[in-house]
Amino acid sequence: MRTTNGQPLEHVRVELWHASAKGNYNHPRDTGAGQADPNFQGHAVVTSDENGKFQIKTIMPGSYSAGRGWIRPPHVHFRISRAGYESLSTQMYFEGHPLNQGDRLLQRKSPEQRARMMANRIEQDTTTYVYDLVLLPKTP
Repeated sequence: MRTTNGQPLEHVRVELWHASAKGNYNHPRDTGAGQADPNFQGHAVVTSDENGKFQIKTIMPGSYSAGRGWIRPPHVHFRISRAGYESLSTQMYFEGHPLNQGDRLLQRKSPEQRARMMANRIEQDTTTYVYDLVLLPKTP
């Protein structure tokens, strides 16, 4: 987590949620909720540290049908907030996933915006990703 000038931003509230490995959300409005994984919570709230960093350990979200001919790729939803800064709601996608190319929400974004929405592997042989978030200061 950082500011627009690159400074670390501590004490940022990070809410996140995503689908289970089977593509179900732990939510009553999910039509596939009957197949939800009872061992998977699906959401968390964390706070960035003094270096603007936070870390979560979770599973790779599953893909799911979002309508006729549309399969959502794995993604994580974020809602970010801190006093004095604009709140941010976004989705993080995983670089190189083949379903990214057909995601109707992701494809509405410019190439630059899509690049900012991609989590990048730290190393090719791991399942660890890094995702950079930047908050804009509130304007008076």
